[in-house]
Amino acid sequence: MKAVDGQEILPGFNVRDISADYDEPRFDVLFVHDDGKCRYSNDVFGSEQEAISYAETCNANTADDECWDYYQHFSTSNDWKLIQHIEAKAA
Repeated sequence: MKAVDGQEILPGFNVRDISADYDEPRFDVLFVHDDGKCRYSNDVFGSEQEAISYAETCNANTADDECWDYYQHFSTSNDWKLIQHIEAKAA
């Protein structure tokens, strides 16, 4: 699976730069299931390091436990870029 900018999205947790949607730096966490479906965190962070620190605490059940919404890219959605891939921890 490829991101909008062509970066490969690997299964697990990914930190995204979504600053284009805001007037200031903002990051969230994207979880890619083994089946390729993506979900994004409820929390938005003001720095890349905050998002990375949060993603490192997540496990395979976090997206379900916190009811993260599904992400579907549309041609009208803003471009975003992946900052760092973080392996999902065992549940």
